[in-house]
Amino acid sequence: MQLRTRPILAALATVGVAAAGLVGTTATAPSAEAAPVQIRVVQHNLAKLPGALDAVIAKKNATSGPEVITMQEVCGSMRSRIESKLGKNYSWHVRRHGHCADGSNIGEVAVWTGGDFVSKNVRDLTAQPGQPSDQTYGIACVVFTYGGKKNKACSTHLAAGDNMAAVREGQTAELNGLSAGWMADGTRVILAGDFNTEPDKAAMSSIYGIGSGAAGRFLELHQAATGQSFRGGKPTLWQTRKIDYIFGSTTGFVFGQGSESTCNSTKRDANGCTPSNHRILWGTLRLA
Repeated sequence: MQLRTRPILAALATVGVAAAGLVGTTATAPSAEAAPVQIRVVQHNLAKLPGALDAVIAKKNATSGPEVITMQEVCGSMRSRIESKLGKNYSWHVRRHGHCADGSNIGEVAVWTGGDFVSKNVRDLTAQPGQPSDQTYGIACVVFTYGGKKNKACSTHLAAGDNMAAVREGQTAELNGLSAGWMADGTRVILAGDFNTEPDKAAMSSIYGIGSGAAGRFLELHQAATGQSFRGGKPTLWQTRKIDYIFGSTTGFVFGQGSESTCNSTKRDANGCTPSNHRILWGTLRLA
């Protein structure tokens, strides 16, 4: 059989078809690697427990591929294990106050386990009126290229306590302002962490970009998974409260084409997978 055109061969090579009469000394080009369509994110408040870090490592190893991991209440003594099991492409924000039982510092961590790592940065969140001096939180961020764009993933932890609602409102307002700058050049942004409040509370309106009262720039994992604008999701503290979140920028990720899962806590739950009182939250965000 006479070969008519090279495009025919290229098309056959791409789909891996071996046609009768075309097999011989002609080389076929390798198929191009498929462009990534989603990113996987794992979020967990470790509650200062090494066993909770082990649970995150196990979750990371459960599937292959690049992913973002965000953690809070991480002890400085855990850094060597983070580097050996999750890699050195991570950012750690050290709180000005508070320590773990072993005396090491405590803070927030963001990890990128894929390639094309660009940079990392940390910053304190501005102290709000009425904010206790022992609740000085911040953000830890990693920057990387993935899916043909620049991405920024940040881990944060907001003030705890029922009497800290106004403080959290100030903190989320600051994050809303910061996110505008992060997204200005088209960067996809992931913001995850322990926000210490439920989805329908006023403080979360500065983060949500979809749903009732939304004034922010993000869609939450539950919205990405369900395609519903409702501000809700699976509980992450005990069996009833959602206070842990994974957000993706509305301009960088697709509404209604993700996934959402949680792993039960061993406390008050018989089928848990972490010693923390927070559940592991994980899922996928589809790239826009």
